[in-house]
Amino acid sequence: MKILLATDGSEQSKAAVLEVATRPFPPNTTVSIVSAYERTPLITRLEPMGVMEETYAKADHYALKAAEDATEKAAKILREGNPALTVTAIVIEGSPKSVILDEAEAFGADLIVVGSHGYGMAEGFLLGSVSHAVALHATCSVEIVRGAKSGEKRWKILLTIDGSEQSEVAVEELARQPFPDGSELHVISVAEVPYLPLTYPGDGIDMNVYAEIEKSYLQRANAAVENAAVKLRVGSESNKLSISTDVPSGSPKEVILEEAEAFGANLIVLGSHGYGMIERFLLGSVSQAVALHAKCSVEIVRGAEKLTNESRFR
Repeated sequence: MKILLATDGSEQSKAAVLEVATRPFPPNTTVSIVSAYERTPLITRLEPMGVMEETYAKADHYALKAAEDATEKAAKILREGNPALTVTAIVIEGSPKSVILDEAEAFGADLIVVGSHGYGMAEGFLLGSVSHAVALHATCSVEIVRGAKSGEKRWKILLTIDGSEQSEVAVEELARQPFPDGSELHVISVAEVPYLPLTYPGDGIDMNVYAEIEKSYLQRANAAVENAAVKLRVGSESNKLSISTDVPSGSPKEVILEEAEAFGANLIVLGSHGYGMIERFLLGSVSQAVALHAKCSVEIVRGAEKLTNESRFR
């Protein structure tokens, strides 16, 4: 497995580092730590130089030094906390969003792990955060970390599925991931009740049609969690992962967040439907909404083609 761990030395990044240091991963996992730094913008350098030139040079030096310190500290934590990992570190000049995405592609990352800077809705919309930009544009799986779990002995994972190929990938990956004994996995599939766009329901309308639609939603959701539970129980026999299932009804975005809080989840795992940028902007995706509002870490799983690709776990 190949993991790209992005860090900038902030408290949020430290949480991401501790997550990787304490979370079990498949054998032969390689972690590439990357830290990006930006030089003084060129437009600023067009101003009269003289004394300012030395100031700009110092600022650039400090930025580089901070990035180097961040990667060195992260590498030390990983090597001490999880000696089984193969760890490399690199510092790259450029915008953090672009650097992380470009390096992940060049590295062939299966998973990007990045800390959340906890922007509110307004800030996230107006300014954008590195973590959410990466979650939006990455072609591989992304985990946004909120809060370190270094002191916890077990995991509480909420897996949300809908029977799609993307959800199947999430099931397959969790089935192969090692977790400490006593960890809990709660699998849900939200049965979203179809919207009835009628001012006067029942006026000349056969309501049995909508009842049948709702019934089919529930049947599909139940089948999804049952199939997932079978695969997960077989795959998790070695670490005795406790598995439970449920089929709640409602809006997926709201239900997932409510279920995560009620369950006390420290990680939400869900598949990405790979919507294009226009669809995500106009409609919003469940994975993006959960990543933005969840109080715990969120892993968005991508790559349906990996169902038949065993190289990630060798």
